[in-house]
Amino acid sequence: MITVQWAKRGDSEQLADFIIEAGEDLVYTITGYPRMEDARRQLVRFVSAEDTRFSYRNCLTAEENGKMLGAALFYNASSLPALDGPVNAHLRSLGSTERLAVECKPGELYVDSIAVAQQARGRGIAAMLLDAVCQQSAAAGLYRVSLLVDTQKPRVQALYQRCGFREDGTFTLAGHSYIRMLKEIPPSAPAGR
Repeated sequence: MITVQWAKRGDSEQLADFIIEAGEDLVYTITGYPRMEDARRQLVRFVSAEDTRFSYRNCLTAEENGKMLGAALFYNASSLPALDGPVNAHLRSLGSTERLAVECKPGELYVDSIAVAQQARGRGIAAMLLDAVCQQSAAAGLYRVSLLVDTQKPRVQALYQRCGFREDGTFTLAGHSYIRMLKEIPPSAPAGR
């Protein structure tokens, strides 16, 4: 049975790999390092920390029999100034003028990345994770969930559409075009009605 649960600090290595899987070359931009070995090492540091947008504290995992099959990284858009401080400070320490892009709007919960292990794809795990993220969003009083999808990945876009997301413009990140997608979550009706 697949369970969705909050990630733990000990999951940081696997979570970093899922973030790299989802974001591909963006790992170089967000870490400031041009070599994968260095970029991954720095991303693991960001994931292990409690105060970055990439923190394990912002991740849900899908697991089966103790094996992580997928992960979703998400956060409240309002938290970004605080969450981005340590990462932007790291980039400045390398002499970089790059800063993390803000892909979301105030009042939204933003899905930064979602990835499923190759051997577990086609089992509905991404949809499970998205559903759990939307539940977390509603519980936090945020009724808009946004994400970006690569314009070159129509199958991924179709998955998001099946999960209730609709197109909401475009976004350019690190010189690459993305489709911004949004899902409105209706507030739950009070109990007894």
